[in-house]
Amino acid sequence: MRSWVLTVVGLVLTVAGVIWALQGFGEIGGSFMSGNSVWAVIGPLVAAAGLGATRAPAAASGLAATGVRFHTVTSWPSPSRRPAIGAPINPSPRKATVATGVHRNRPV
Repeated sequence: MRSWVLTVVGLVLTVAGVIWALQGFGEIGGSFMSGNSVWAVIGPLVAAAGLGATRAPAAASGLAATGVRFHTVTSWPSPSRRPAIGAPINPSPRKATVATGVHRNRPV
C-alpha cells in the first residue's frame, strides 16, 4: 500500500514547482519571482521531484518501513538467476611466440 503522505507531498511539490516556473517565465505576475530566470529553473526541478515522489514504487509489503528500504520493488528477475562466467580458456599456442627479424642490439 502506498504512503498517502508521500503522495500528498509529491502533489504539493508538483503544484508549487509549476507555479514557480510560470512566475519565472513571467506568465504569472505580482511577485518578486515574476520574470526572474532563477525561478524558471528551480520551478521545473521542484515539479519533477514532486512527480517522482508521486510515482515512486510502493513497498513489497505494508509491514516494511518505506524509509528503511534501500532498493525499490521491481518486476525484473533477480541477478542470481543468471549463470556465472565459466573458467578461462587456455591459450592456443602454449609457448610464447618470438618475433623474428627484430634486432635490438644493432645500431641504427
